[in-house]
Amino acid sequence: MRNPYLQILFFSVVVFAATYLYQTIYNNLPFITWFALAYYFLLTATVHAITFPAFKNNSKAFISIFMGSQGLRMFFSIALLIVYLIFTPIISIQFVVYFLFLYLLFAAFEIYLLLSNLRTDFKKGSIHQ
Repeated sequence: MRNPYLQILFFSVVVFAATYLYQTIYNNLPFITWFALAYYFLLTATVHAITFPAFKNNSKAFISIFMGSQGLRMFFSIALLIVYLIFTPIISIQFVVYFLFLYLLFAAFEIYLLLSNLRTDFKKGSIHQ
């Protein structure tokens, strides 16, 4: 499975299944949890769509683009969490912890995805100087 978008989709389905299993056992996550999962799926796909072509076209600018995209990911995630905390009458600590856990999980997966693609390009000798 070399298509990165299929890998992101597969990873999201696995996280969705784990969340669904947790929800059926404990039943303590609010409904907005599913929107958070969709948000991180779309955010990861968008960030990957921005950073991966930057590596293919200009590997010198890749680090700046990658770090900038990670900064934007953090900014948008924290902004969304702040909006949730401000406008929700009953704050769910479980949701906040789950949201931050998803942030770490999807950020780590994106780094893994980029490193695995970098490794294959490095082995092929197609890294641009």
